[in-house]
Amino acid sequence: MVNCKSMLKNHIENEEMMEALHVLESNFKRDNDFFLIRSILREYVFDLHSAYEDLKNYNGTNTCLKDITQARILAKLGYVDLAKSCLENYPLTNIPSYQIDSEGVPYTQGIVYTSFDMERMGFNQFSGVVDVPQDFPLFDSLLYSLLVLGAHYTLESILSNSKNDSSGYSNLIESLKKYDELPCAEKLEDNKQEIKLLIQNIRGWLSVDEGLLLQQLAGQVSNDAKVVEIGSFHGRSTTCLSSAIRTKGSKIKIYSVDPHQGVFDDSNSLTHLKRNINDRELDLYIEYIVAESLSAEKNWSDQNIGLLFIDALHDYDNVKADFEKWSKHVLDGGYVLFHDSVQPGVNKLLLEILNSNNEFEPLGLRDSIFVLQKTGCINKDKKSFFYQYLTNKVWISIIG
Repeated sequence: MVNCKSMLKNHIENEEMMEALHVLESNFKRDNDFFLIRSILREYVFDLHSAYEDLKNYNGTNTCLKDITQARILAKLGYVDLAKSCLENYPLTNIPSYQIDSEGVPYTQGIVYTSFDMERMGFNQFSGVVDVPQDFPLFDSLLYSLLVLGAHYTLESILSNSKNDSSGYSNLIESLKKYDELPCAEKLEDNKQEIKLLIQNIRGWLSVDEGLLLQQLAGQVSNDAKVVEIGSFHGRSTTCLSSAIRTKGSKIKIYSVDPHQGVFDDSNSLTHLKRNINDRELDLYIEYIVAESLSAEKNWSDQNIGLLFIDALHDYDNVKADFEKWSKHVLDGGYVLFHDSVQPGVNKLLLEILNSNNEFEPLGLRDSIFVLQKTGCINKDKKSFFYQYLTNKVWISIIG
């Protein structure tokens, strides 16, 4: 048994999860934590539904780890609100150090907020966090969260009240002031509660702050243009985009392109999408295109898109094809937004765009959404900065 435990540990440390699963199932089925451990291993190989079933069969005493694992799995499946509810009894701050991982992320609500881009550490209201002391347990995580969200004013205020800025954020903020042209998070704060209520209980991965950005940019699209989203699932982004059109009172349509072919074992995503849109009385602003992205593009002949949101398959080949085919329909001054810009395939394409001469100018990053605008402006210094920003060289050289 000792050798089996050693084998299991070695496989896990070497990230050989299928081998670890084999050892676990062959030798530890009677162990009190068998279902919990198997759930974690299955989650790692993205067998999420089986992992969730294991948790339901677990009757052991490690309820904290069970709740945290359940929250992670639900968040990965897009059930964000349910994921948060699993952690209601656990504190966000002042938690024992053993509950913080190597990156400083707390193993409670931070699992959902930081690991899965959902409202970043839970600091939804920026007022009141300015006087956070440097000995606050999650001080560095808070700074990073505010930076990613674009809460630059608050970040500056915290840094100005700090005795020293050993992490180098001040230098980065100065560069962002020069190059970042997206609205700061504080300017969008008044609409946060509206977006939270709109997307509440809609399955998906778009965070509230990302929804705020979509709403803001969609509201800037001219009345004779169109808004296209590639990938809609249950409608978190669709809801945010169409809410801007309703507020604006224009006749712009949101063209929702998605084949609805059972992502994450959900063959009813179109039904869920239409129900969510109907429940929020946004039907008037939506045109559903149930088709593969490139098939839909073949029937699009005009250059009339004011905002293009790319959030379909994230592998390099597919996201590149989506961009190359659809971006030619974007108007001068129109926006192109990429969700999950930290995903390898999306990130690789963005780096190629930033490293070449083209008509798309980078505007900035908010949470996981990276924004380009078709301006024809080629500012090599600006593109170089955002290239470094996305490759993390900025974090290494400036933040350390």
